[in-house]
Amino acid sequence: MHHRDLSFVRSLVLSVAVGLILALSVVVDARAARPDFAASAQPAAAPLEPNAKRAHLDPDEARIRELHDKLQITESQAGQWEAVARTMRSNAKTIAALVQEKRKDKMTAVEDLRAYQEIAAAHAKAAGKLADAFEVLYGTMSEDQRRLADSVFHQSRRDVAGFR
Repeated sequence: MHHRDLSFVRSLVLSVAVGLILALSVVVDARAARPDFAASAQPAAAPLEPNAKRAHLDPDEARIRELHDKLQITESQAGQWEAVARTMRSNAKTIAALVQEKRKDKMTAVEDLRAYQEIAAAHAKAAGKLADAFEVLYGTMSEDQRRLADSVFHQSRRDVAGFR
């Protein structure tokens, strides 16, 4: 494979990885994995803080709350939403640990590509888990909520991956 081809493959894999990172909010704060932090979190359907007060939240929690608001999750959907949020947190923790494990200063080109391959595969598996959890929530949504969800995910896909 030519250098230009390897560069394209690496850029493509990196773009997909970055896109999934952003779409799934995979940069995790260590507090999210602690039982004492999870126990102190508000219930999914509880009123959420105004956007201005969310700055203190880690990026994953902010994204979870943003989605909660945008999708207009109801009290009756709290259980399904919590499964989605829990999946997002778990995926974030898993991917962050893998990225940290694979981060090295000196890697050969092959090692670098293999690391990207493993991370991309983990992202794909995480996306599948999220899709499974979200599908259950989506089944409980009103038509208006489904349109919102379709729009939110369509926009995220366009912004991150360049799809039109």
